Amino acid sequence: MDTARDEQARRTALRLFLIQHRKGGHAAKENSPPRAALENIMGTVQTNFIEEFKSAFNTRFGVSDGWVGGQALANSAAFVTPYPCRRGGVRGGERFELGDAATSYRGWRLVIEFESKELPLSNLLKYWPYLRGELTTAPNQPLLICHFSDWWSYATRRDLWEWTLSRMRDDGALLAGIEGRQFDHGGLDTSARSNSICAAIEWLESIPERTTS
Repeated sequence: MDTARDEQARRTALRLFLIQHRKGGHAAKENSPPRAALENIMGTVQTNFIEEFKSAFNTRFGVSDGWVGGQALANSAAFVTPYPCRRGGVRGGERFELGDAATSYRGWRLVIEFESKELPLSNLLKYWPYLRGELTTAPNQPLLICHFSDWWSYATRRDLWEWTLSRMRDDGALLAGIEGRQFDHGGLDTSARSNSICAAIEWLESIPERTTS
């Protein structure tokens, strides 16, 4: 278990990195923490967030198990025939992760995507071929996405997310439907993080149950 001092050190290093990242400049880069340390910090932030979300979800909806996540075979997929846009050919283990955390909820597959900073569109776009049945794993439930990112900048990327989701909904070739919403996790602001989780839980409560005919 990490001590309070270790946690504070990670938070300070991450805060320094984010300030430098926003300002840019060579001087800031010279004092940046090593890349491996930053990746460890980002991974810790993501892990803590996912665990906080799952705890809040399980408490609200009376769920105690059933979450999957990571690069496990049951939570990943790839194109049946990958495209030849590679150096040296296709490598083993090239797969899309289908959510940082996922579970079944009211007949939906609920997926949580967490981005430490700005939102990469690829973490929504990968679900389009998945829902069309073009990957090695096919959907057996409609998809419900809660996508968390830091809204400090890159608003146009979130615009593209909304546009892409609307086009995905309208695709008549989908094997299963999709709904989703973005949330601002607030970066290092733990109060904002908790508020974003509460907002997501409230949105999920409004989602009607899906039944199979």
